[in-house]
Amino acid sequence: MSHLPRKVREGGRGCRTCRGKWLLGGILAEGGSAALGGVFGALPTTMFSQNIGLVALTQQMSRWVVAIAGGALVVLAMLPQVAGVLASVPPPVLGGGVLVLFGMVCAIGIQMLTKDGLDGRSLLIVALSVGLGRGIAAAPDAVAGITGQWSALFDSGIVVAAFLAVVLNLVLPGRAGALGAPGSPAAVDVRDLPSHADNAVDEAQAERWRREIEEVDLTVLEAEVERRRSTSS
Repeated sequence: MSHLPRKVREGGRGCRTCRGKWLLGGILAEGGSAALGGVFGALPTTMFSQNIGLVALTQQMSRWVVAIAGGALVVLAMLPQVAGVLASVPPPVLGGGVLVLFGMVCAIGIQMLTKDGLDGRSLLIVALSVGLGRGIAAAPDAVAGITGQWSALFDSGIVVAAFLAVVLNLVLPGRAGALGAPGSPAAVDVRDLPSHADNAVDEAQAERWRREIEEVDLTVLEAEVERRRSTSS
């Protein structure tokens, strides 16, 4: 679920920021679908990061798209002839689509890392996490001697990179209130603001930008009120 808060945001410039109730609704829907699948003896469903690439590529973020796709899968399950036609698609064709899909996931990951800027602390966390994760994936014999319950942690380079990034983010000291630090107010990307030279910005998009700025101002105000309360007490 780590990529769910970014799905709405990374769908395209000017999209609304993911709210807390949307995140809770997504978690609830995924848990409910997994439980329902278990009732019918099917494998539990889960969300894949490849969806981020599809959203960014197609610019479609409607829930109706997901509902229609689910209905199409049900129809395919009942019509094996149609499913056989889709299964006959040549591997090079599928490979071309997968290449674009995973490339978009990688590109959006880089965009997420660099969007708010990388200071020395963030660069160190990214370098150690990515370096160790890729190193274990490239040379699994380096951790072959680790046995027991810790061996499962080193089976995947992605797990190692994610675990190390979380630990380093908690351990390494950071400047209080720094951009991107835990508890710091969110920042508005100047690239998302309308430009005077850009006459193609419609009123709906400008209204979304204004709402985002208002949300950020409210967050900053709440943080300042909380700081003054803690200081006075």
